[in-house]
Amino acid sequence: AKIFNDYETPLPLLTRVLIAIATELRTRFWLWLPLLVLGISGLASLRFSQFGRRLMDRMMLNVVLLRDVTRMLFTGRVLRLLGLMLESGVPLLDSLRLSKLAVGNSLYRELFELLEEEVLNGRGLGTALATSTFIPPGAAEMVMTAEKTGSLATVTRDMGEFFEEEGEAKLRELITFIEPLITVVMGVLVAIVVMAVMLPMFDMSSLASRGG
Repeated sequence: AKIFNDYETPLPLLTRVLIAIATELRTRFWLWLPLLVLGISGLASLRFSQFGRRLMDRMMLNVVLLRDVTRMLFTGRVLRLLGLMLESGVPLLDSLRLSKLAVGNSLYRELFELLEEEVLNGRGLGTALATSTFIPPGAAEMVMTAEKTGSLATVTRDMGEFFEEEGEAKLRELITFIEPLITVVMGVLVAIVVMAVMLPMFDMSSLASRGG
């Protein structure tokens, strides 16, 4: 930096930005460290609050890259469990309540509470499933048909297995897509740091040649 000052030449912008960030963190760590701790604590508190859990559950079902995976996996799990319990002779209402406990998403639990109400009121499951925005297409219609033909146990089990397999396949595709993306992002970050360090060295060589 002294050589640049002697020649009244500014450091490269990238280097100045990196130095400014490092200086800020070093000189005011007493400010940034508590802010970081407070931020992490706040996010943790939000995550375990009712509002935070619901927000995260909604995001899991609606974020573009995740929604196809999570909807398939959650739907597959609850339908497969429902079908297995019905095949084992567990009454429909009890099967719904037990299946609800097996899913970790609050929106799915609310859906199964609605299904319980439908059963208690003497109505079928298909209509309530059709009102859901996160049940995969075609599932509600198949449940309606199964209820009419008396094959609800078999159909829900088979659908559950199908959706779980589809969800696992989509998850593998997502991982295959994300892995190189992470590598590219890390490479860009490393390249930025290297450029911030190397650019002044190249400029110093130029200044030294000019001075000589």
